[in-house]
Amino acid sequence: MTAPTSAPPLTTVLRLTALRNPDRAAHRLHRLLTEPAPAADPPTVADLHALRVEALLQAGHLDAALHASIKAARAAGELQPQDWPRLITALLIGADLAVLAGHPHAVTACDSTRTAFTHLHQPDPTRELSAAALHAVAVYHHLDAAHGHHLLNTLARHNYPPTSQAAAIRGGLAAMHTGMSSGRLRGAQHQISPPIPGGLLHPHPTAAATGWLAARVHAQPAHIQTDTP
Repeated sequence: MTAPTSAPPLTTVLRLTALRNPDRAAHRLHRLLTEPAPAADPPTVADLHALRVEALLQAGHLDAALHASIKAARAAGELQPQDWPRLITALLIGADLAVLAGHPHAVTACDSTRTAFTHLHQPDPTRELSAAALHAVAVYHHLDAAHGHHLLNTLARHNYPPTSQAAAIRGGLAAMHTGMSSGRLRGAQHQISPPIPGGLLHPHPTAAATGWLAARVHAQPAHIQTDTP
């Protein structure tokens, strides 16, 4: 299973708005989601919460996006029956946000996302690859840059078909190598990064922007382990 590709009309309209004007979309989503009784069904409401997180992120409102990501995960997690693909979408978007924002729980968020894939009845290898790559970046930022590079290099050595995802992993590796070899203490901050492949703004991982992973690597400095005497 993958991210929903036949989204309801409301979600589709707001997705297109978010791609053109994320601020406007975020405001409209906020109004829709704070109505006393949202007109949409619970799965669509969960989608709108996740889409609001991505719109806020694209608009540069990181603190608001972090707050909204908690609501998005809750809305998807409370669906009955359990909807693991939708929950994975919310978790993937939240983990991506945590990585970009340099949140101290970024590694944990990525771990939770990867664990969620074990509950799927049908594998979702393309989005699982996004989650694994994101986890490697979180490790690179917060635990050990060399180990994060090793994790991503392990992914790169798999015989993936020549898709944009494979190119993104190679780009992420190059960005890590540059960050580690240059000895820079600060990441090259990117104000706007391509949406995470497999989210709602970009639901087709195999056609993702090839620079999405490098943008995550550059968003925060590498955590360089130093030898202690």
